Amino acid sequence: SRLEAVEQRRTALLQDERSFQRRDWGAGSRRGHPDQQITTIGRFARRSLQHEHPARILRGIADAVNASNVLELGTALGITTAYLAWERSARNVVTIEGDPFVLETARAQWSALALNNVTSICDNFDQALERPALNTLLWDMVVVDGNHTYDATMRYWGILKNKISERGCIVLDDIYWSPDMLRAWREIAADEAVSLTLDYFDFGVVFMFPRPQKEHYVLRMPTPAPRTRYV
Repeated sequence: SRLEAVEQRRTALLQDERSFQRRDWGAGSRRGHPDQQITTIGRFARRSLQHEHPARILRGIADAVNASNVLELGTALGITTAYLAWERSARNVVTIEGDPFVLETARAQWSALALNNVTSICDNFDQALERPALNTLLWDMVVVDGNHTYDATMRYWGILKNKISERGCIVLDDIYWSPDMLRAWREIAADEAVSLTLDYFDFGVVFMFPRPQKEHYVLRMPTPAPRTRYV
């Protein structure tokens, strides 16, 4: 399918020099309160947007599992969300972002792309996951891209592994981002409920459908620059 329109939105975001006060509920936040800092949309885009190749792989995984219901924790500026939703009008994509300005900027991208199958929620992940509307669905694909701490990752895993459809999967972003994230990834991969894991370095994919034996595959993507994250 033609994804040039989505990439044009990415280019526009990277060049956007409007300033805003970023509210971060993730790994950097303290005592449950959001850290706040002044940045520009372009600077935030360069730091937060999933690159094109990984985004295409995530879209391919969603297609491979024939995902009807997709949950994304961490909208950022909505480009990965657009990849998941683009030209898949029957796919219901629900995405959660804690920063109101960032989410409004993402919504502007979806509007420009005429995407009508994205539902967005402005909330922190823990509170959003308690909403009844999110608890009644089985998800075919969940993408966890935010709050990269061991405790948060294991907490989300404990909640979400029971809300995945039989052939569905959970994607954990930045599994090599820190020693804590690597520890979480290894513990999740070792969980007896897990039957198959795919390690793409940038993210890991977890499946729990029945298989004769547990398998783990390392599928490293080409990269234009040396790896700079933990290990």
